[in-house]
Amino acid sequence: MPRYTILEAPSNLGLKPTGVERLADALKNVGLPQSLGADYAGCIATRFKDCIAAGLVLDE
Repeated sequence: MPRYTILEAPSNLGLKPTGVERLADALKNVGLPQSLGADYAGCIATRFKDCIAAGLVLDE
C-alpha cells in the first residue's frame, strides 16, 4: 500500500483572495489525512513576506 505525506503550501494562486487559500485547512478539517493514512509534514510559507518573517529570505 502506498504511503502518503501531506505538505501544506497555502496560496491564493496569485489571485485575489477567494477562499482557495483556505483549502488545505478545509481538507484537514474533514479528515482527508486520516482517511488516507497520511503523515503530516507541516506547512511551508508561500508568500514572500512570510518567508522573510520565517528567516528564509533576508529583508534588505
